[in-house]
Amino acid sequence: IPFSSKNLASISAKNKDPFNLVEMKDNIDSRSIESGSVAITKLIMTLLEYVTIFPVEYQMDQDRILGMMIHLIMAIPRWFHGTTVGDDVVHAYKDIEKNHSKIVGIMDNYFRIAEDTLLVNIPLPERYAFYLYIFREE
Repeated sequence: IPFSSKNLASISAKNKDPFNLVEMKDNIDSRSIESGSVAITKLIMTLLEYVTIFPVEYQMDQDRILGMMIHLIMAIPRWFHGTTVGDDVVHAYKDIEKNHSKIVGIMDNYFRIAEDTLLVNIPLPERYAFYLYIFREE
């Protein structure tokens, strides 16, 4: 990604620790950081592998793949808290299951791996968000 000096001021002016990582250090040990980072890295790489086996009609460009990877990284903490499901999401998800069974089969395998790895249940709205990247049209 090109970087110009005009962006330097906005970066240096921001908070040096925007997500308060220093405050977290007392609650984390190195073993949990190592195992967590390995698991997340493998989940990201596995998702990339799954994206590459999508049927041709569902192949994604690099921007959508990157968006999906960023979404995964940001979504994992939410998976541990669950979420409520609105009727509109349930209906839209059922439409995807009905009309795109090839992709749903691939992604269900991925979601099962992610759930088994992290010992969570991925809420339906979180699953649905991944499909928004897959089906988004430019």
